[in-house]
Amino acid sequence: MKFIVTNTKSQLITENKQLLAILIKKYTRKKKGFFHSKLYQQKRWDGGVKFFSLKGKFNTGLLPYIMEDLESAGLEYEVEDTRNLYDTGDSNIEGLTLRDYQEEFVTTALKKRRCIIKAPTAAGKTAIMLSILKAIGNRKGVLFFSKKSILEQTYQDLVKYGFDPGVCFGEGYVLRDLMLCTIQSVDKILDTHLREAEFIVFDEIQEFSNGKHGVAVMSSFPNASIRIGLTATVPTDDIPKLNAISSLGPVINKVSVTELIDKKWLTPPVITMINRKDESVEDDEKITYAESYDKFIVNNDKRNAMIRILTEKFAEGEHSKTLILVKSLAHAKILQELLPTSIMVQGSSSLETRNEAIEEFKKRTHGILIGTVIFQTGINIPEITHYINARGLKSETATVQALGRALRLHATKKEVYVYDFLDKEKYVGSHSKKRVAAYKKLGLKVIIHG
Repeated sequence: MKFIVTNTKSQLITENKQLLAILIKKYTRKKKGFFHSKLYQQKRWDGGVKFFSLKGKFNTGLLPYIMEDLESAGLEYEVEDTRNLYDTGDSNIEGLTLRDYQEEFVTTALKKRRCIIKAPTAAGKTAIMLSILKAIGNRKGVLFFSKKSILEQTYQDLVKYGFDPGVCFGEGYVLRDLMLCTIQSVDKILDTHLREAEFIVFDEIQEFSNGKHGVAVMSSFPNASIRIGLTATVPTDDIPKLNAISSLGPVINKVSVTELIDKKWLTPPVITMINRKDESVEDDEKITYAESYDKFIVNNDKRNAMIRILTEKFAEGEHSKTLILVKSLAHAKILQELLPTSIMVQGSSSLETRNEAIEEFKKRTHGILIGTVIFQTGINIPEITHYINARGLKSETATVQALGRALRLHATKKEVYVYDFLDKEKYVGSHSKKRVAAYKKLGLKVIIHG
């Protein structure tokens, strides 16, 4: 029995067909809604996504798990590793001092060579990434991003600490051995980096793990023996989670949000859930989810008035910097009309416009920033003192990611105030419960008001 290992795929060669059948079953997950598929109804597909094949092939990220399976069963095996496992060097960067848990992440990631770094939002993933790149040295590789704004922010950090990266997004690109690339523009660097890149790194891996394009990129680049993902929120659904792990490797987790707050590296949040039960929905049983979202979230006069009153109340203090997150541009415009001194930033805004808006927000004594999904991940605004989740989303991932916009430590604030809504049970009540669960999973105290 032998493993043949490459950077992308590996294979377990064995005559033990029973073992192969067991591993196929263990690493198969049913796809959501599989029973609606014509292939399933025609009995041409069992509804499963297989991460281990009949011939014993699998993505190399699963190798440590399958080795553990064999060892647990008392089975011996050999390993033929065909990868170029080059040495890494010093990870220290002049002017950048890592916290103890950041050093642990860097050391463990370089030792494992392929893994997913799970670090809480605002834990300093960029510092971890830069230190890993320093240790890798002057080799060809690619950093992947889901958003242009985060790519630009990381580019500035790299240049600040002496790196010379290239960038690839939109219409143009600047070619270097170290490339920063959005997933949408990967085709522009395939000729130069697909077969020659010796490492690949993914920021916010949850953005890549649930789509054919992202999964394909994670499992490509045949010469990349170092493959690392970074995230605050590993996908919880089986298939996206296994997509990420099978492509990149196991999850490593060294620190929690509560630990960072206890050590005063993050601002402690005061989370208040505002309970709303004042509307009848008996006559609305046949409306769609989109229609209910518009009625009970976007165009809900009472709810929007509560947001206005809260924001105006914050401005009664000595200073306040309030971030209001919405799902849609229509909702942002409604709230901007109610809060005429507010600044609105949307996805279609240019990077220059976004940066100017954020700088104006920071300058104000009582700033109000209304943003869409672009502020959910990656944008660093440590000055925020109050955060209102004006959305009605059910995603725990989105809740945790957005909370991180407000937890970064800033000299002028002792804590940050977070306001969220327990919305109508019939339409978005389950979403509200998931948001409460997401906060509590982080170890944070939640106050139910009203």
